[in-house]
Amino acid sequence: MIYVQADLAPDVIRWAIRLGLRTSRFCNDCIGHSIQNMERGLIEGLYKRPSSWDLVNTWLLRQGKAIETSLPSTSLRRSQAQQQAEYRQVQPKLKNFEKELLEGTANTRIVFQVHEGSETGKQADRWPTKLRRMAEYFQIKPNDLVNRMIVAGITALEREDALYEPDFVSSYQREIVLPRAEQLRSERLLAAQFDTHADVPPELLSDGWAFMALNETANLHYRELADGFLNGRSEEEVLKFVSLESLSRKYLERLKEIYRNPSFQDWGEEHPLRSQKLKKEIIDAWVDEWTRSKGLSEKGASDFEEIKSQLSGLNKAELEMIRREVNALLISRES
Repeated sequence: MIYVQADLAPDVIRWAIRLGLRTSRFCNDCIGHSIQNMERGLIEGLYKRPSSWDLVNTWLLRQGKAIETSLPSTSLRRSQAQQQAEYRQVQPKLKNFEKELLEGTANTRIVFQVHEGSETGKQADRWPTKLRRMAEYFQIKPNDLVNRMIVAGITALEREDALYEPDFVSSYQREIVLPRAEQLRSERLLAAQFDTHADVPPELLSDGWAFMALNETANLHYRELADGFLNGRSEEEVLKFVSLESLSRKYLERLKEIYRNPSFQDWGEEHPLRSQKLKKEIIDAWVDEWTRSKGLSEKGASDFEEIKSQLSGLNKAELEMIRREVNALLISRES
Protein backbone atom coordinates (compact mmCIF):
# COMPACT_ATOMS: atom_id res chain seq x y z
CA MET A 1 0.00 0.00 0.00
CA ILE A 2 1.12 3.58 -0.72
CA TYR A 3 0.26 6.40 1.69
CA VAL A 4 -0.16 9.93 0.29
CA GLN A 5 1.03 12.76 2.54
CA ALA A 6 -1.82 14.53 4.38
CA ASP A 7 -0.82 18.01 3.20
CA LEU A 8 -1.17 16.82 -0.39
CA ALA A 9 -4.51 15.10 0.07
CA PRO A 10 -6.84 18.17 -0.23
CA ASP A 11 -5.44 19.06 -3.66
CA VAL A 12 -5.67 15.41 -4.76
CA ILE A 13 -9.31 15.24 -3.70
CA ARG A 14 -10.17 18.56 -5.39
CA TRP A 15 -8.70 17.51 -8.72
CA ALA A 16 -10.17 14.02 -8.50
CA ILE A 17 -13.63 15.56 -8.01
CA ARG A 18 -13.14 18.07 -10.85
CA LEU A 19 -12.15 15.27 -13.21
CA GLY A 20 -14.84 12.88 -12.02
CA LEU A 21 -12.34 10.29 -10.73
CA ARG A 22 -11.80 8.35 -7.56
CA THR A 23 -8.76 9.59 -5.64
CA SER A 24 -6.94 6.26 -6.14
CA ARG A 25 -7.60 6.42 -9.90
CA PHE A 26 -6.30 10.01 -10.06
CA CYS A 27 -3.11 9.06 -8.21
CA ASN A 28 -2.49 5.99 -10.36
CA ASP A 29 -3.03 8.03 -13.53
CA CYS A 30 -0.26 10.37 -12.34
CA ILE A 31 2.00 7.39 -11.58
CA GLY A 32 1.32 5.68 -14.90
CA HIS A 33 1.96 8.82 -16.93
CA SER A 34 5.24 9.51 -15.09
CA ILE A 35 6.52 5.93 -15.49
CA GLN A 36 5.62 5.94 -19.18
CA ASN A 37 7.49 9.18 -19.79
CA MET A 38 10.48 8.18 -17.68
CA GLU A 39 10.93 5.00 -19.76
CA ARG A 40 9.88 6.34 -23.14
CA GLY A 41 12.14 5.20 -25.98
CA LEU A 42 13.79 2.47 -23.90
CA ILE A 43 12.34 -0.44 -25.90
CA GLU A 44 12.61 1.26 -29.30
CA GLY A 45 16.18 2.40 -28.66
CA LEU A 46 15.56 6.00 -29.73
CA TYR A 47 14.47 9.34 -28.28
CA LYS A 48 10.73 9.99 -28.14
CA ARG A 49 8.97 13.24 -27.30
CA PRO A 50 6.99 13.27 -24.04
CA SER A 51 3.42 12.06 -24.20
CA SER A 52 0.78 14.57 -23.14
CA TRP A 53 -1.07 14.44 -19.84
CA ASP A 54 -4.53 12.96 -20.46
CA LEU A 55 -5.66 14.52 -17.19
CA VAL A 56 -4.79 18.00 -18.48
CA ASN A 57 -6.54 17.42 -21.79
CA THR A 58 -9.66 16.29 -19.93
CA TRP A 59 -9.51 19.38 -17.72
CA LEU A 60 -9.16 21.68 -20.75
CA LEU A 61 -12.14 20.06 -22.43
CA ARG A 62 -14.20 20.48 -19.27
CA GLN A 63 -13.51 24.21 -19.47
CA GLY A 64 -14.41 24.35 -23.16
CA LYS A 65 -10.81 24.97 -24.23
CA ALA A 66 -9.03 23.56 -27.27
CA ILE A 67 -6.49 20.75 -27.10
CA GLU A 68 -3.93 19.33 -29.53
CA THR A 69 -5.63 16.38 -31.16
CA SER A 70 -6.04 14.60 -34.48
CA LEU A 71 -9.79 14.24 -33.92
CA PRO A 72 -12.09 15.99 -36.41
CA SER A 73 -13.72 19.22 -35.21
CA THR A 74 -17.15 17.61 -34.83
CA SER A 75 -15.76 14.89 -32.54
CA LEU A 76 -13.86 17.51 -30.54
CA ARG A 77 -17.00 19.61 -30.01
CA ARG A 78 -18.96 16.52 -28.97
CA SER A 79 -16.26 15.59 -26.46
CA GLN A 80 -16.19 19.15 -25.08
CA ALA A 81 -19.95 19.15 -24.59
CA GLN A 82 -19.83 15.81 -22.79
CA GLN A 83 -16.98 16.85 -20.48
CA GLN A 84 -18.60 20.20 -19.66
CA ALA A 85 -21.88 18.45 -18.77
CA GLU A 86 -20.04 16.04 -16.47
CA TYR A 87 -18.15 18.95 -14.88
CA ARG A 88 -21.43 20.70 -14.04
CA GLN A 89 -22.63 17.52 -12.32
CA VAL A 90 -19.65 17.40 -9.94
CA GLN A 91 -19.84 21.08 -8.90
CA PRO A 92 -22.10 20.38 -5.86
CA LYS A 93 -19.73 17.64 -4.67
CA LEU A 94 -16.77 20.01 -4.95
CA LYS A 95 -18.58 22.74 -2.97
CA ASN A 96 -19.55 20.21 -0.31
CA PHE A 97 -15.91 19.11 0.07
CA GLU A 98 -14.70 22.72 0.45
CA LYS A 99 -17.34 23.28 3.12
CA GLU A 100 -16.29 20.16 5.05
CA LEU A 101 -12.65 21.17 4.72
CA LEU A 102 -13.36 24.56 6.33
CA GLU A 103 -15.35 22.91 9.11
CA GLY A 104 -12.61 20.38 9.74
CA THR A 105 -14.87 17.39 9.11
CA ALA A 106 -13.43 16.35 5.72
CA ASN A 107 -11.53 13.07 5.55
CA THR A 108 -8.19 14.04 3.98
CA ARG A 109 -6.32 10.79 4.60
CA ILE A 110 -5.83 8.90 1.35
CA VAL A 111 -4.69 5.30 1.15
CA PHE A 112 -4.44 3.50 -2.17
CA GLN A 113 -2.68 0.58 -3.77
CA VAL A 114 -0.48 1.11 -6.79
CA HIS A 115 -1.86 -0.62 -9.89
CA GLU A 116 0.09 -3.51 -11.35
CA GLY A 117 0.23 -1.64 -14.65
CA SER A 118 0.48 -3.03 -18.16
CA GLU A 119 2.88 -5.80 -19.16
CA THR A 120 4.08 -6.49 -22.69
CA GLY A 121 6.21 -9.61 -22.39
CA LYS A 122 8.16 -11.93 -20.13
CA GLN A 123 10.79 -9.29 -19.46
CA ALA A 124 8.35 -6.52 -18.54
CA ASP A 125 8.17 -5.31 -14.93
CA ARG A 126 5.02 -4.27 -13.10
CA TRP A 127 4.60 -0.75 -11.74
CA PRO A 128 5.62 -1.54 -8.12
CA THR A 129 8.86 -3.11 -9.36
CA LYS A 130 9.59 -0.13 -11.60
CA LEU A 131 8.85 2.30 -8.77
CA ARG A 132 11.31 0.54 -6.46
CA ARG A 133 14.00 0.57 -9.16
CA MET A 134 13.42 4.25 -9.97
CA ALA A 135 13.31 5.24 -6.31
CA GLU A 136 16.63 3.47 -5.78
CA TYR A 137 18.16 5.63 -8.53
CA PHE A 138 16.94 8.81 -6.78
CA GLN A 139 17.94 7.36 -3.38
CA ILE A 140 14.49 7.96 -1.92
CA LYS A 141 11.62 5.78 -0.75
CA PRO A 142 9.04 4.58 -3.33
CA ASN A 143 6.35 6.45 -1.38
CA ASP A 144 8.27 9.72 -1.80
CA LEU A 145 8.66 9.12 -5.53
CA VAL A 146 4.93 8.47 -5.82
CA ASN A 147 4.24 11.80 -4.16
CA ARG A 148 6.52 13.55 -6.63
CA MET A 149 4.57 11.98 -9.47
CA ILE A 150 1.26 13.13 -7.99
CA VAL A 151 2.64 16.65 -7.45
CA ALA A 152 3.73 16.63 -11.11
CA GLY A 153 0.19 15.80 -12.19
CA ILE A 154 -1.28 18.56 -10.04
CA THR A 155 1.31 21.05 -11.32
CA ALA A 156 0.50 20.16 -14.93
CA LEU A 157 -3.21 20.68 -14.21
CA GLU A 158 -2.66 24.01 -12.46
CA ARG A 159 -0.51 25.25 -15.35
CA GLU A 160 -2.84 23.66 -17.92
CA ASP A 161 0.31 22.37 -19.61
CA ALA A 162 -0.32 18.99 -21.23
CA LEU A 163 3.40 18.61 -22.08
CA TYR A 164 4.71 19.50 -18.62
CA GLU A 165 7.75 17.37 -17.72
CA PRO A 166 9.05 17.54 -14.14
CA ASP A 167 12.77 17.53 -13.34
CA PHE A 168 12.85 13.96 -12.03
CA VAL A 169 11.47 12.64 -15.34
CA SER A 170 14.00 14.49 -17.51
CA SER A 171 16.80 13.50 -15.11
CA TYR A 172 15.92 9.79 -15.33
CA GLN A 173 15.64 10.06 -19.10
CA ARG A 174 19.03 11.74 -19.40
CA GLU A 175 20.96 9.55 -16.95
CA ILE A 176 19.35 6.12 -17.38
CA VAL A 177 17.13 5.74 -20.43
CA LEU A 178 19.05 7.54 -23.18
CA PRO A 179 22.38 5.71 -22.52
CA ARG A 180 20.58 2.36 -22.48
CA ALA A 181 18.63 3.24 -25.62
CA GLU A 182 21.88 4.16 -27.37
CA GLN A 183 23.48 0.89 -26.25
CA LEU A 184 20.46 -1.04 -27.53
CA ARG A 185 20.58 0.78 -30.88
CA SER A 186 24.30 0.03 -31.25
CA GLU A 187 23.78 -3.63 -30.37
CA ARG A 188 21.02 -3.94 -32.93
CA LEU A 189 23.33 -2.55 -35.62
CA LEU A 190 26.10 -4.96 -34.61
CA ALA A 191 23.65 -7.88 -34.37
CA ALA A 192 22.40 -7.19 -37.91
CA GLN A 193 25.97 -7.62 -39.18
CA PHE A 194 26.75 -10.64 -36.98
CA ASP A 195 26.88 -13.91 -38.96
CA THR A 196 25.77 -16.84 -36.80
CA HIS A 197 26.71 -19.28 -39.60
CA ALA A 198 30.24 -17.91 -40.08
CA ASP A 199 32.00 -21.18 -39.13
CA VAL A 200 29.61 -23.62 -40.80
CA PRO A 201 31.61 -25.68 -43.35
CA PRO A 202 30.66 -25.33 -47.06
CA GLU A 203 29.79 -29.03 -47.42
CA LEU A 204 27.17 -28.71 -44.67
CA LEU A 205 25.74 -25.52 -46.21
CA SER A 206 25.35 -27.32 -49.52
CA ASP A 207 23.64 -30.34 -47.94
CA GLY A 208 19.96 -29.34 -47.82
CA TRP A 209 18.84 -31.92 -45.23
CA ALA A 210 21.81 -31.33 -42.94
CA PHE A 211 21.41 -27.55 -43.15
CA MET A 212 17.68 -27.80 -42.37
CA ALA A 213 18.45 -30.02 -39.36
CA LEU A 214 21.07 -27.50 -38.23
CA ASN A 215 18.58 -24.61 -38.26
CA GLU A 216 15.74 -26.56 -36.63
CA THR A 217 17.95 -27.93 -33.84
CA ALA A 218 19.76 -24.64 -33.22
CA ASN A 219 16.49 -22.65 -33.08
CA LEU A 220 14.88 -25.18 -30.73
CA HIS A 221 17.82 -25.30 -28.32
CA TYR A 222 18.24 -21.51 -28.49
CA ARG A 223 14.62 -21.05 -27.40
CA GLU A 224 15.05 -23.52 -24.54
CA LEU A 225 18.25 -21.91 -23.25
CA ALA A 226 16.99 -18.31 -23.67
CA ASP A 227 13.74 -19.22 -21.90
CA GLY A 228 15.78 -20.79 -19.11
CA PHE A 229 17.82 -17.60 -18.71
CA LEU A 230 14.66 -15.48 -18.64
CA ASN A 231 12.91 -17.61 -16.02
CA GLY A 232 15.97 -18.36 -13.89
CA ARG A 233 15.77 -22.12 -14.44
CA SER A 234 18.48 -24.49 -13.34
CA GLU A 235 20.72 -26.32 -15.79
CA GLU A 236 18.87 -29.60 -15.17
CA GLU A 237 15.47 -28.00 -15.76
CA VAL A 238 16.57 -26.56 -19.10
CA LEU A 239 18.29 -29.64 -20.47
CA LYS A 240 15.40 -31.97 -19.64
CA PHE A 241 13.46 -30.22 -22.43
CA VAL A 242 16.26 -30.94 -24.91
CA SER A 243 15.75 -34.16 -26.88
CA LEU A 244 18.42 -36.69 -25.88
CA GLU A 245 17.87 -38.92 -28.91
CA SER A 246 20.76 -39.03 -31.39
CA LEU A 247 22.68 -36.39 -29.41
CA SER A 248 26.08 -37.34 -28.07
CA ARG A 249 27.14 -36.78 -24.49
CA LYS A 250 29.81 -34.41 -25.78
CA TYR A 251 27.16 -32.17 -27.41
CA LEU A 252 25.05 -32.10 -24.23
CA GLU A 253 28.12 -31.22 -22.18
CA ARG A 254 28.77 -28.37 -24.60
CA LEU A 255 25.20 -27.09 -24.07
CA LYS A 256 25.81 -27.19 -20.31
CA GLU A 257 29.00 -25.16 -20.73
CA ILE A 258 27.10 -22.58 -22.78
CA TYR A 259 24.38 -22.37 -20.13
CA ARG A 260 26.96 -21.88 -17.37
CA ASN A 261 28.67 -19.05 -19.28
CA PRO A 262 28.44 -15.88 -17.10
CA SER A 263 28.06 -13.66 -20.19
CA PHE A 264 24.65 -15.25 -20.86
CA GLN A 265 23.36 -15.43 -17.28
CA ASP A 266 22.10 -11.81 -16.97
CA TRP A 267 19.20 -12.13 -19.39
CA GLY A 268 16.83 -9.65 -17.71
CA GLU A 269 16.92 -7.13 -20.56
CA GLU A 270 17.03 -7.34 -24.33
CA HIS A 271 20.53 -7.55 -25.80
CA PRO A 272 20.32 -8.36 -29.54
CA LEU A 273 24.05 -8.99 -29.99
CA ARG A 274 24.16 -11.36 -27.03
CA SER A 275 21.18 -13.27 -28.47
CA GLN A 276 23.04 -13.71 -31.74
CA LYS A 277 26.18 -14.84 -29.94
CA LEU A 278 24.19 -17.43 -27.98
CA LYS A 279 22.71 -18.79 -31.19
CA LYS A 280 26.18 -18.99 -32.78
CA GLU A 281 27.51 -20.93 -29.78
CA ILE A 282 24.72 -23.50 -30.26
CA ILE A 283 25.25 -23.65 -34.03
CA ASP A 284 29.00 -24.21 -33.54
CA ALA A 285 28.26 -27.01 -31.04
CA TRP A 286 25.89 -28.66 -33.54
CA VAL A 287 28.48 -28.32 -36.34
CA ASP A 288 31.03 -30.11 -34.14
CA GLU A 289 28.45 -32.85 -33.54
CA TRP A 290 27.77 -33.14 -37.28
CA THR A 291 31.48 -33.20 -38.12
CA ARG A 292 32.10 -35.90 -35.52
CA SER A 293 29.25 -38.11 -36.75
CA LYS A 294 30.27 -37.55 -40.37
CA GLY A 295 33.83 -38.57 -39.56
CA LEU A 296 32.62 -41.78 -37.92
CA SER A 297 30.41 -42.69 -40.88
CA GLU A 298 33.27 -42.02 -43.32
CA LYS A 299 35.57 -44.23 -41.26
CA GLY A 300 32.96 -46.99 -41.29
CA ALA A 301 32.62 -46.73 -45.06
CA SER A 302 36.40 -46.93 -45.61
CA ASP A 303 36.65 -49.96 -43.28
CA PHE A 304 33.90 -51.70 -45.25
CA GLU A 305 35.67 -51.08 -48.55
CA GLU A 306 38.89 -52.48 -47.11
CA ILE A 307 37.14 -55.65 -45.90
CA LYS A 308 35.52 -56.11 -49.33
CA SER A 309 38.89 -55.88 -51.03
CA GLN A 310 40.33 -58.53 -48.69
CA LEU A 311 37.38 -60.90 -49.13
CA SER A 312 37.87 -60.95 -52.89
CA GLY A 313 41.14 -62.86 -52.43
CA LEU A 314 39.66 -65.69 -50.31
CA ASN A 315 38.50 -69.11 -51.58
CA LYS A 316 35.03 -70.58 -51.06
CA ALA A 317 35.92 -72.51 -47.87
CA GLU A 318 37.47 -69.45 -46.28
CA LEU A 319 34.45 -67.32 -47.18
CA GLU A 320 32.10 -69.96 -45.68
CA MET A 321 34.08 -69.90 -42.44
CA ILE A 322 33.80 -66.08 -42.27
CA ARG A 323 30.05 -66.33 -42.95
CA ARG A 324 29.61 -68.68 -39.96
CA GLU A 325 31.60 -66.33 -37.72
CA VAL A 326 29.50 -63.31 -38.80
CA ASN A 327 26.22 -65.19 -38.21
CA ALA A 328 27.37 -66.26 -34.75
CA LEU A 329 28.28 -62.67 -33.93
CA LEU A 330 24.88 -61.37 -35.12
CA ILE A 331 23.02 -64.02 -33.06
CA SER A 332 25.00 -63.09 -29.95
CA ARG A 333 24.18 -59.36 -30.43
CA GLU A 334 20.46 -60.09 -30.91
CA SER A 335 20.32 -62.11 -27.71
